[in-house]
Amino acid sequence: MRDVASDEVHATVDAIRERLDKATVEARKAARRAKAGAYDAADAIEGAIEEHPFTSILIALGLGFILGAFLRR
Repeated sequence: MRDVASDEVHATVDAIRERLDKATVEARKAARRAKAGAYDAADAIEGAIEEHPFTSILIALGLGFILGAFLRR
């Protein structure tokens, strides 16, 4: 009886480890995709700023005023 219970515990632990390994792999893949997406977004923003510098400055000033108004309250 003890051997059967021990085998079941080992099987359960192995199954949990396998699921954790799969979850770790998937989390790393998701992190890589998120990182690539962030770099792509940064490149797109940089390109937009280079193409329209005056508009970018006006947008930044507007956002600064709005953020300042919210933080004052």
